[in-house]
Amino acid sequence: MTIEFGDYDPLDSVSASDALPVPYAVIWLDGLANILRAAGLKVIEVGGWERRSRRNNSGYSRHPTHVMIHHTASSTSAGNDVNYMTYNSPDKPIANIYIARNGDIHLMAGGPTNTNGSGRDWWGGGVPANDMNAEAVGIEIGNDGTGEPYPEPQVESVLRVCVELLKAGGVGPGNVRSHWEWCRDTGRKIDPRGPSKYEDPALGGKWNMDRFRGDVFQRMNPPVTPDPPLQGVPDVFFPIKPLRNSDTRPFGAPVSPGNRVFGLQAAIPANATAVALNVTALDAAGAGFVTVWPGGSRPDTSCVNYPSGLSATNGSIVVGVNNHGFSIYNHTTCHLIVDVTGYWTP
Repeated sequence: MTIEFGDYDPLDSVSASDALPVPYAVIWLDGLANILRAAGLKVIEVGGWERRSRRNNSGYSRHPTHVMIHHTASSTSAGNDVNYMTYNSPDKPIANIYIARNGDIHLMAGGPTNTNGSGRDWWGGGVPANDMNAEAVGIEIGNDGTGEPYPEPQVESVLRVCVELLKAGGVGPGNVRSHWEWCRDTGRKIDPRGPSKYEDPALGGKWNMDRFRGDVFQRMNPPVTPDPPLQGVPDVFFPIKPLRNSDTRPFGAPVSPGNRVFGLQAAIPANATAVALNVTALDAAGAGFVTVWPGGSRPDTSCVNYPSGLSATNGSIVVGVNNHGFSIYNHTTCHLIVDVTGYWTP
């Protein structure tokens, strides 16, 4: 069963300086506690969080489109962090969710918060400049940002919270973003930063968010168990429920034309001799086609033909998968999605 983020209430009142369109339905994230607890996470509700907001106690004007990740730049206790962000900061509330060093999740606000500041959505997520507060669920991670390691229970909670937010709200992994990405043009923010499995020396210690989004995507698309095999000669075909193998959307703009190699998910055995694929092209910059093949020279025959600006899909069988992967070519700039529907083994 899908659990909605929250409910819809009539507009109470807003200040003249913060006027909203009329009619206006207020959206509160008061379903978050149930969503996160249902996933087995420990949730601590800060009193009155369901109706706490930066906007004169009014909620979102639409369901949030993004999840934004920050660190607190503090070294105090979880209680002090939560009290400051909820009650004592001149910019309160600072975020919707605080994740403590032990992995506990504190819910602080059910409406938009003051946590992102000025910035730009350069990845094409549909957020107006300097307006991320109105679009995002904000997560603050307890960390000083100057070299303090992130404990594994805390990092695990960050991942799991993001997964549950995306599942509940229909947000794509590509819209899980960091404060430093939102402020990339100015370089004024570095969070999240510091020792964890996502720390990237090439980014000055900031988290590699492509790697983080990849893990979120994998959590949302776990390995599957194949159905009973259908006997063939001489191979055996294993039909499976469609498994999302590759999706370029979480990683930003559509991919440019050219050849690339996609690896197969770990759920597909290493000794697979062929795979059955469903290939989709979408958001195409112009009419074109997609070709899929095991490896080596690209064949002349396409498997998907698509019109400009729209999407198209088709099935394909790749025989002789090469090093547990396959080659794919897109003729014009587009996003590529590949699902595996079955495989053959000797």
